[in-house]
Amino acid sequence: MEAARELLQHTNQQYALFKFGISDFRFINQIHGYAFGDDVLKSIARNLQSFCQKDELCARIEKDTFAALLRFTSIDDFYNRLHCIRKHLLDEPIVSCLKHTLQYIGGVYLIQDACGESIKSMLDKAVLAMQYVERNSRVSDFVYFEDWMLEQKNRRSELLEEAIKAIQEDTFQLFIQPQFLLSDGSVVSGEALSRWFLKDGSCVSPDEFIPLFEKHGVISGFDFYVLHKLCKFMRTCLDEGKELLPISINQSRLHIKERQYLRRFCEIVDSYAIPHEKLVFELTESAFTDNANDLQVFMKDIHDAGFQIAIDDFGTGYAGIGMLSQVDADILKLDKGMLNGINTDRRQMTIFWKIIEMAHSIGMQVICEGIETREQYADLRMLRCDIGQGFLVSRAIAATEFAEKYLR
Repeated sequence: MEAARELLQHTNQQYALFKFGISDFRFINQIHGYAFGDDVLKSIARNLQSFCQKDELCARIEKDTFAALLRFTSIDDFYNRLHCIRKHLLDEPIVSCLKHTLQYIGGVYLIQDACGESIKSMLDKAVLAMQYVERNSRVSDFVYFEDWMLEQKNRRSELLEEAIKAIQEDTFQLFIQPQFLLSDGSVVSGEALSRWFLKDGSCVSPDEFIPLFEKHGVISGFDFYVLHKLCKFMRTCLDEGKELLPISINQSRLHIKERQYLRRFCEIVDSYAIPHEKLVFELTESAFTDNANDLQVFMKDIHDAGFQIAIDDFGTGYAGIGMLSQVDADILKLDKGMLNGINTDRRQMTIFWKIIEMAHSIGMQVICEGIETREQYADLRMLRCDIGQGFLVSRAIAATEFAEKYLR
């Protein structure tokens, strides 16, 4: 870092900090051994050093991560340099042994204030840019740092801090979106949703805070917190003599490997004396693409405990139709994106119909989300979809309003 600081303080040239890591490097160690892995890293270090010109620096930061301080003249020239680096990272004998192309993901920070900004801050911004490289990319790629990335990171940090406080102060609100029979429009069930309103009145979308909670290990506590709120609401309804409708509750796929999760879930439900058949476990389709063996055991345990299981967001691309034959779920929830073109595209309508028909043939009930128009309602009814959910009948409403309108 001292050499980089010294270089930047005595130059008028523009520099960029390029930080990169080798994709799936652990597999090189596993397949070829750690000694060969060390040879790979030494080869990268040598070739990166030879690539640097006068008044440029490079170093191995840690493990399989490297950084280079390179002069910058234009986006196009720099782009070509980085791709040239990738092509010449390894010596030919090592390339022959690997038998596949080494790929990296990288972040680039175009240094704005060479004298006023710390090297650590520059490295942090390059690392932040790396996080925006497509995770499933099978080719080398890099992303330039932009100010909005830091703003987004700061917002996430603030949200995480506020979220923990909001859970402690019980400021999340329980909403329920009605689900209705497509045969006659009557409301027969609902989906529990959380709404987080900030002090300024704005609402933080679950699409924003749920991934944040999963990343930072908050999701388990949050899911139990929401379960408490839902069960407390249902207990109040029962005490008022109302008949409960089945309510589905979203659960993170990360719970699948938590050994004590289901036991604790049941303890909470039973502490409020809520009939198990009135709760539906809702797992997103993405959960069914990972940990197949663990998932099958998990689902069996859920059924043995008397709960139903719904596959949420089906059709978002994570899993195929063949997945339905491998999981024992009760309800299939079709993602609202599948409605696009249903009334104008005959092929889309045929696919939709066949999915519904197949689900019915294996004993699954079908719910379609995102119904917003009369035309969609009519099409789904014609296709014999069982239940609908969407703004056409109702947005998600406060749990107390749901009870007033739909529970008798």
